[in-house]
Amino acid sequence: MLFKRLVIGTMENNAYIIADEDSRDAAVFDAPFNAAPICEYLMANNLQLKYIMLTHGHFDHITAVEGILEKFPSAKVVAHTNCDIMFANTANNLTARYCRKPFTLTADIKVDDSDILKVGNIDVKVLYTPGHSCDSVCYLVEDKLFSGDTLFRLEVGRADFPTGSLEEEISSIVNKLYTLPPDTKVYPGHGEETTIAYEVAGNPYTKGKV
Repeated sequence: MLFKRLVIGTMENNAYIIADEDSRDAAVFDAPFNAAPICEYLMANNLQLKYIMLTHGHFDHITAVEGILEKFPSAKVVAHTNCDIMFANTANNLTARYCRKPFTLTADIKVDDSDILKVGNIDVKVLYTPGHSCDSVCYLVEDKLFSGDTLFRLEVGRADFPTGSLEEEISSIVNKLYTLPPDTKVYPGHGEETTIAYEVAGNPYTKGKV
């Protein structure tokens, strides 16, 4: 499996690309700000983008969707079944607050907890983890967890935006993510990677709740 992390934009968002080396099918997890680095990597490695897999509907994770689709028009946008609450509402997706031109978005494929999508021979499992927003999901690929803004290294995502709930977020982390194998690598939407074991031992937001 090919794997690439790209850090994009002033908020230092992470976009992650996985690809099946045999079929050359690929998926990108989140689409922050600038489509160019994502498209350039895909084209340079002769990869065919199958899915744009969004962890949630906030502006800094969806801004590059349109630009990616211009280069890879057959790619499907994947998001949680609650995504319309975010995508169709410029207040909820924060484009009304932070973007010069507020915009809406639609998903081609809506997924829910435990759904599995195939990228070539690679399984991508969906974990529904509401709290940062009502449509927040994480994606599990082998020993890699793409956690969006749900879980960071010794942090959790802020929950004071529309549809957010810190209580729900902590519950998602403790009851869903912390049940994964301890050596699972966590790749968040911002910042450096971590592991489930490291977060269970040291994350101050979940201390005493495990």
